[in-house]
Amino acid sequence: MLVTAGHLSNGPGVWCGTPSAPRYSAAVKVERRGEVESARSTILECAERLFLERGYAGTSMSEIAKASGVAKSLIHHHFGTKEALWTAVKQSCFAAYYAKQKELLSVEPLTLENAKVSMRMYFEFLAEHPRVLRLMWWMLLSGDDDRSNALVAELGDLGVAQIEAMQERGALRRDLRPESILAGFLGLIHSAFTEGWVLTDRGVSLQTYVAEAWEMFAHGVMADPG
Repeated sequence: MLVTAGHLSNGPGVWCGTPSAPRYSAAVKVERRGEVESARSTILECAERLFLERGYAGTSMSEIAKASGVAKSLIHHHFGTKEALWTAVKQSCFAAYYAKQKELLSVEPLTLENAKVSMRMYFEFLAEHPRVLRLMWWMLLSGDDDRSNALVAELGDLGVAQIEAMQERGALRRDLRPESILAGFLGLIHSAFTEGWVLTDRGVSLQTYVAEAWEMFAHGVMADPG
């Protein structure tokens, strides 16, 4: 039992008198912080589900509030606008992948072996998180490019910078634009999912495709050792 200020203690473990007021206040603040974070997480999860089902344009803040079981004003309090909530959903979906990929791409100097690991990492991330693929399709349909997602944009800039560095070292062909190399790299991964029927109908596993996609990419962009 918790006794507030002005009450007497009836035994050990029970707070009473003036000294208990700060402790009680701190406990309430911690509990409220937990409630605030819980409400924010619930809103984010429900917004993600609705955005993935209906897209950005097809989802209203009122629908998100109803699904979350909160007042619409609380959503505005936590996220501001619908666009800001959409951005938060995108960042939430990519956060785990961003952390791993940034760590890998920050290696100096980046090697072809690192790039190979990066390709497999991205493929495995998309295979394990199909909701991210759905999010990407909705972004495409709504004309929302990847630069609207700060995490993805940062990885893209880092990738281009690393490709340029590899070109300067002579590891990659210099006659190709680094942006084109990165786009081709990502496109080979995406096609495993967009054109996967070509593989599965003929008994080719996605794991086999990833290994062969790397061979196609590497031999197309690697500098001629001669």
